[in-house]
Amino acid sequence: MTRIVAVVGMPGSGKGVLSRIAIDAGMRVFAMGDIVRSALLQAGLEETPENVGATALSIRTRHGEAIVAERMLERLSDQAAPLIIIEGVRQPEEMEVFRNAFGTDFSILAILSNEATRVERVIARGRGEDGDAETFRVRESRESAWGLPDLIADADHSLHNDTDLATFESRCAAWLGAA
Repeated sequence: MTRIVAVVGMPGSGKGVLSRIAIDAGMRVFAMGDIVRSALLQAGLEETPENVGATALSIRTRHGEAIVAERMLERLSDQAAPLIIIEGVRQPEEMEVFRNAFGTDFSILAILSNEATRVERVIARGRGEDGDAETFRVRESRESAWGLPDLIADADHSLHNDTDLATFESRCAAWLGAA
């Protein structure tokens, strides 16, 4: 039986760190952002904060709020592993798709971190979708409007990322070992 864990958290909270630790431990990790980046590439757009945000909004407007999760389900259909991580679920509609597909084998892990720390992390990491503090606030607002704070509040489990990287990595490894 495969257990599915959706990892939720605001931008810069540490979802990617948990995913990296899971991958390093040989676990299967699928990122919801890969679905949006795939749509971005198909549209021939450069990965900028504006283009990523516009693409995420556009595919949801054209295909429905659950489209990213529905496309992710296609990627998961032939996967078998004791634990699969889905990184970056952002909307209740997406969560409902996974709950319906996986039932009791599905749970939510929230990564929690304060806003000031997250802004610093996002600016420092410099991914194509990141940008500056103002871009962060736009993204934070968009993802909040999608219902991400509700998903975080309803999580089955949580990890706090309020300290140095090595400590958080240890927390992630311990959680994954117990999962």
